[in-house]
Amino acid sequence: MQRWELVGGGSAKFWEGGAEGAAVRVRYGRIGTEGRSQVKELADAAAAAAHLAKLVAEKERKGYLAVDGGGEDGGADPAGAAVVVPAVPAVPVEPAGLPDEDGFVLPEAWRARVLPRRRGGVPVPLPVAWPVVDAAEAAAAEARQVAERHGAIEQVLTAPGSDPGPVAAARAYLDGELDPAGLVAVAAMVRERDELNWMEREFAGWVARFGLGFAARAAVASFEVDDTWVQPNRWRTRLTARHLDGPDLHALLFEFLLLALARRVLAAAPDNEYASAVKELATLRDTPVRRAATAFLVPERAEWVDECLAELSGHGPGTTSVLRTLLLSAIGSPEQARRLALALKDDGARVHWTPQVVATLADGVGTAAAPLVAAALEQYAYDYDDTIREYARYVAEFPTDEAMGELVDRITAKPVRLVLLDLAERFPVRAVRVLSAAARRGGATGDAARRLLNRHVAVLRPRLPEVLARLDGEDAAFVLGLAGAREPLPEAAPERLPALLVDPPWARRRAARPPKVLTGLTADEGAELYWEEGESAAFAATAEQYWQYPADTDWAAEAQRTGALDSPWQCCRLLAQAPAETMAPYLDSWDAKALAEDGVQLLPVLAKYGTAALRLVHGAVLARPAQTVQVLLPVRGAVAAGVMADALVRLKSAQEVARSWFERHGVAGALLLVPAAVGKTGRARTAAESALRLVAVQQGAEVLTAAVAERYGEQAAEMVAEVVAEALRADPLETALPAKLPELPSWLRPEVLPQIQLADGSGALPLQAVHHLLTVLQLGKLREPYPGLALVAPALRADSAAAFCWALFEEWQQAGMPGPDRWVLYALGEFGDDDTARRLAPLLREWPGQNAHQRAVEGLDVLAAIGTDAALWV
Repeated sequence: MQRWELVGGGSAKFWEGGAEGAAVRVRYGRIGTEGRSQVKELADAAAAAAHLAKLVAEKERKGYLAVDGGGEDGGADPAGAAVVVPAVPAVPVEPAGLPDEDGFVLPEAWRARVLPRRRGGVPVPLPVAWPVVDAAEAAAAEARQVAERHGAIEQVLTAPGSDPGPVAAARAYLDGELDPAGLVAVAAMVRERDELNWMEREFAGWVARFGLGFAARAAVASFEVDDTWVQPNRWRTRLTARHLDGPDLHALLFEFLLLALARRVLAAAPDNEYASAVKELATLRDTPVRRAATAFLVPERAEWVDECLAELSGHGPGTTSVLRTLLLSAIGSPEQARRLALALKDDGARVHWTPQVVATLADGVGTAAAPLVAAALEQYAYDYDDTIREYARYVAEFPTDEAMGELVDRITAKPVRLVLLDLAERFPVRAVRVLSAAARRGGATGDAARRLLNRHVAVLRPRLPEVLARLDGEDAAFVLGLAGAREPLPEAAPERLPALLVDPPWARRRAARPPKVLTGLTADEGAELYWEEGESAAFAATAEQYWQYPADTDWAAEAQRTGALDSPWQCCRLLAQAPAETMAPYLDSWDAKALAEDGVQLLPVLAKYGTAALRLVHGAVLARPAQTVQVLLPVRGAVAAGVMADALVRLKSAQEVARSWFERHGVAGALLLVPAAVGKTGRARTAAESALRLVAVQQGAEVLTAAVAERYGEQAAEMVAEVVAEALRADPLETALPAKLPELPSWLRPEVLPQIQLADGSGALPLQAVHHLLTVLQLGKLREPYPGLALVAPALRADSAAAFCWALFEEWQQAGMPGPDRWVLYALGEFGDDDTARRLAPLLREWPGQNAHQRAVEGLDVLAAIGTDAALWV
């Protein structure tokens, strides 16, 4: 397949397409991911070529560019010729329009999960890796297992809790009688699960020894024999009949999997073998569960399925669950799907949903499966977010208004909302139609639908006339009343924009000169403590917050016990309270990394033992610097200097502590970093250079270079002077840039945000300038904005910038407020106004109850950053 890519403006997507006979295969998604694949069958090869050319034209119109190399097929044929889209000049191609929103093609990822059914009586081949088992070998293996476990089998069969029926069946089978229930019971007692495909091998052995019909009957019998407690060494042992509505019912995963294996073999069997097996199964249909199981095995017998659908009510919860689960994979028509959906809606019985059930159901009834899969979404409404998202994505695959409506009804659930964002792009017109209907109903769901609709309409604005033509009058009028449908304001000319939003430094290639390297330098060894007045006493006082040991404690015994607990809190508490002479040996033997939990715990240890504690302190800080770095404030040594330099450039949470360290230790601390600052390139050199620049600003460049010359020589001093001078010469807008520029998050579409107007009234920011402004916001943090923000903010009209940032915040909310994108919250502090504060305040009160305490604290900082009277008093 040939590949096209769309990169830029926050997008990084690919699309691949190719024609194979009468089929068109495409694959698409974000660059760097596997994407999703679809296959569409056309009437013939010419129709497929025309359809592919139409798709390509549409993609290229959207800005996709063809790239060298193809997709998963390697982009070239064996001879090395590039794969190209076939030209079809004889078939006129109309301009590309909106995508087809009604055709359903089973997703490629679902195909391997589908349980097959014979269509038109044609067998469906087994998977290539299906095991081939010799009947004699399988019989001999079973005989050996029965002999080895004879005592355990007798223990089960004679147990007081075992039921006579299953016991008699097992003994009959052991005596050579063909009894399906007996086979199931004995197999459970001797089963060895020592191979990945043991289930397939076991069932293949049954088929080889007894025939397909008998093996299928055994699979049905597995629902009637409870083999939960038949393996040796169980704390209780018994063989009983399974009571589906009893209190001790266990999950039936194995039984469903076994029945699925039987269905695969039946679907692949030759006609005569298949007919014989179906005839055997027909004699088994004397209970509701047996009827449902045989309908599952032979879904081609539509009358069997109809018979089961007629008797879905009047059973206990366990039986009802089994019947529903089996029939989901048996139905084969939209009418049967409708009847089953009504039954599920009536009693809400739980179903054993799996990806296999969803795929098989969709293969059987097509889009009529959507309401049934939506029932799964209802069943898992209070489950984990990942489960909800998984089944929401299943529902989203069905191109119907009903399927999208099921998701819109659940739009307030975060996992569903994220799926709807993607679904709206795939089915743009349907999204407008369904969302507008929901928005007009009002309520919490209607408000959320309106927000998503407004966003969607803003994305579609260039094609809105084409969309409106496909809507009825009421929907069209509602859409035209949305803010997203309004004509955009005129864009300002480039010369009226702040220069940073026209030609930002990150859009220019940054010159990189190879650094000079000086090796052989070594920093002073050892470390010393430099306490500020009262600091040592303050460190020591933190031990008082701990629970205190009794006066008569056997300290040596307590040290032995505590050291074996692997508890950082208890180890530090003991070090702080026990006599120093008792604990001194443990300063050299305890694992330093094990104490790396919280720097506060280490403060009294350092105050008490001084430099003798540095092995433990250094090890703990190196293991978890973000949590423990504050304990190094009084420590002057090479290890402390390296940790603090690294924190300056890499650990946002520790940067204030690092700046304080360099302010305290000054030039003396910086000298410890000179060997790294002039050494080989890498993270250590980058961090050391940054620290030297900081000290040069604090203490003076001349003072620093003079000290370097005295300690390391003139050559090192010249190199340090160049490092400092380069920083002073550099554009602060460039030096503030990270090594890797942040990318806009996938949930953010800048074109849906309200326009920002310039303060001089000359127009609104063009979309590219908006992208640059978002990058500026991403590069900063609360109260530490990117330097370029001060150059941009005065040029923007305050009320439009506040509205823009609030809409950005709402987009973040809709995406579930992902943590890496907290810069969106900080942006409210930079551009927010009184209205922003009034809107934000109620959310801050809700967040602690949603396990978002840190976000609430940051929200309070945002209100403080807004700084108006309204913000400080809400």
